[in-house]
Amino acid sequence: MNTLQQHILAEGNGSANSSAAGLISGISNLTFSLGAFSLHDTAASDVLQFQYTAAEIATAGNGTTSVNADSIYRVASVTKVMTVLSGLIKLASTDWDRPLDDIFPLLSSYQDDHPGGPFSVNWTAVTLRSLAAQISGVPRDGFPSLNELELLEALGQVNTSAMGLPPYNASDTLQSPPCLSYLLAVMNSNNSSSSGAGGDGDSGDLCPADPYLESQANRPPAFGPWTSPGYANNGFTLLGLALANLTNTSFADLVQSAVFDPLNMTSSSIFRPLISINILCRRRRSICWFWRGVVDSE
Repeated sequence: MNTLQQHILAEGNGSANSSAAGLISGISNLTFSLGAFSLHDTAASDVLQFQYTAAEIATAGNGTTSVNADSIYRVASVTKVMTVLSGLIKLASTDWDRPLDDIFPLLSSYQDDHPGGPFSVNWTAVTLRSLAAQISGVPRDGFPSLNELELLEALGQVNTSAMGLPPYNASDTLQSPPCLSYLLAVMNSNNSSSSGAGGDGDSGDLCPADPYLESQANRPPAFGPWTSPGYANNGFTLLGLALANLTNTSFADLVQSAVFDPLNMTSSSIFRPLISINILCRRRRSICWFWRGVVDSE
């Protein structure tokens, strides 16, 4: 730990010259926490910790200005690990091979009523196991996401016709799926309050389960199920919905009971934490969490 501190300080004052320093170039600009524990030495977790606060956090106007063992980080896609672990703990082994349209018949029925042609996902071949293994072939991100031209068109930010693309048709379920109205309402609310939106997150937390599933039902796949690996945030949104359905609880309560409570992770939560001096915020940003991340003053 002392050696790491020396490298950080040396880089910060421009005196770093060792080969080891080259391996951690830029580390002085990174806020991080390191910790280790031992099954055989309960005191090790208290001793084997290292916290470093970079200038961006040290001078931030919101949240903590000095990280410690209780600081709250936004762990992003580490949540995927918690999702799979929760399922392994709570589900029967046979559940992992259940087709998704067996758990959510809505997927097939909506697809039948709003046919997407030969490029629709084969939901019978998409299982929980394929979603967890990132080989289901479902589209990468939840729809609509902030990168979709349909959303930008609906917000009046782009003109698809001027780009040489077919004009936006609000009555077309492929262009205007059920989740779009929910996301537009949140976006317009954020814009009117000048609080801003998070930026690059999915919309799964903004749309109820049934409209979200309907919005996925007739989208074209990235690959056929089990044909090629493909990273999909949307796949884990679908997996989380399936786990919640099969365990008859909410996803947040599932992870709480399966992971956080047994490990005594009292500062961890699926939801954005309440206002706290321990959260990490970027300098000159009032938003510390995507979407619902405005740091309130009360």
